[in-house]
Amino acid sequence: MNLRWIILFVLAGFISQLAAQCPYRISKADIPVSIGVAALAGASVLIQEGVEPLTPSELAALDPTHIPGFDRINVGDWRPKSKDASDILALTAMAAPFSLFASKAERHDFLKIMLLGTEAGLTSFGLVGMAKGLSLRARPFTYGTSAPQSEQLKPDARFSFFSGHTCFTATATYFGAQVFSDYHPQSKWRALVWAGAAALPACVGYLRVRAGKHFLSDVATGYAVGAASGILVPLLHRSKRSDGLSLQPMFWGNGSGLALNWRW
Repeated sequence: MNLRWIILFVLAGFISQLAAQCPYRISKADIPVSIGVAALAGASVLIQEGVEPLTPSELAALDPTHIPGFDRINVGDWRPKSKDASDILALTAMAAPFSLFASKAERHDFLKIMLLGTEAGLTSFGLVGMAKGLSLRARPFTYGTSAPQSEQLKPDARFSFFSGHTCFTATATYFGAQVFSDYHPQSKWRALVWAGAAALPACVGYLRVRAGKHFLSDVATGYAVGAASGILVPLLHRSKRSDGLSLQPMFWGNGSGLALNWRW
């Protein structure tokens, strides 16, 4: 094997490794998508701002028998300590994906990953906000007298469906797990990363139910929506195999070699 072939194969190996470290592709379609999810998020905020709180008479008329049986496990519950714990755990979990940038490969693609994370986060935020502002489901603590009436008569008391804390946590953890898996497909830590991604939003959801802030169906829906946003956004941006390195034989005159083609 002459020096030319050695150089070509070494170069091919280098480019293959470089391509493997860049699993995502940003396209022009991301411009309208980003604008769309940002508009959805903004619209959801406006809808929620126009919501009026329950009146004392509406509060007194709430009937727990109208709630599905599987959602009655926490009717009337009010546990502020569980609420505070869910706030802390959710914020911690939502910050967890930033640990991805401890790796050189992810730091190299910082802006790209941040764009994908923003798309996933805005999608979840918009869907949560729209659901809350349109469904106007009273929270579990509005049934009964355990919670202070000052809390029951806030507009926020009508935003039970669906759980934002659970959704945003699931978006963050599943996004982080998917990105980690795409950059490190052979890592021995993948199973642990995915287990953590599944467990953290589940714990947040449990605390939200225990606190009387959400029904079981609220957190289940939030979990599903958040996990879908966190996983699908990276998957939809993943580069196709044909967009990476391709090697083709090349002939000219009495010579021959390899043509390297790499698209990003």
